[in-house]
Amino acid sequence: MKPIHAIPAALSAIVLALAAGSADAQVANGNFNGLSGWRTDGDAAAASSGGSHLVLTNAYPGGFDDADGIDRNVSGTAPDSTGGSLEGFLGLPANALDASPTLQAYEGSAAMQTFTAAAGSQLSFQWNLATAEAPDATTPDVAFVVIDGQLITLGNTLAATNAPSGGGNFVGQTGWADWSTTLTGSGPHTIAFGVVDIGSFTDSSELLVTGVSTASAVPESSTLAMFGAGLALLALQRRRRNA
Repeated sequence: MKPIHAIPAALSAIVLALAAGSADAQVANGNFNGLSGWRTDGDAAAASSGGSHLVLTNAYPGGFDDADGIDRNVSGTAPDSTGGSLEGFLGLPANALDASPTLQAYEGSAAMQTFTAAAGSQLSFQWNLATAEAPDATTPDVAFVVIDGQLITLGNTLAATNAPSGGGNFVGQTGWADWSTTLTGSGPHTIAFGVVDIGSFTDSSELLVTGVSTASAVPESSTLAMFGAGLALLALQRRRRNA
């Protein structure tokens, strides 16, 4: 029979196992106070106006790719070309960012991070897409997220029908939206954000992102069973002390 003095130690081990089974390693710097913790490709910066957030554009320095000549580049670094280079940074096949076999992605920018989370964790963030281009179904710039190698479209400039915040250098924006998903599998996960020019080099767009975070997963049934066993040990200890 287990000695009474060994029961607290066993209970402590079970509680620690419960905590380990349900804990997440939070995404680093998910509110983008600078770019620490993030790897970037192309034109990327952290902005503090209107709340700290990530800014990614498909704009070249100097504004020569926009008809109005406004420089919408935020870092002084040109966006990366697609067809292999930007996709390679994102861990995607070449040309994966093309809208279709006949509608090519030309250039864009991205930011990426790898973090650790438990299975069932909720990954969430907020995003907004602003653009200088008029709505055109043949050349809609696209904002996207890549999670564990899966490319997911957030939206395109056809949905940028709201007035831009504070006027700014853009003609429209989608407005801030919440996005979330449930992660499968425990261990390392990768998230990346990006924006690309589709169908043309002209009329720049920018993707804003903030609030990237994970919420702890609900403990698995096996972990709950361990916790139940710990409670049973505690009850047994109390009965023995009373006796």
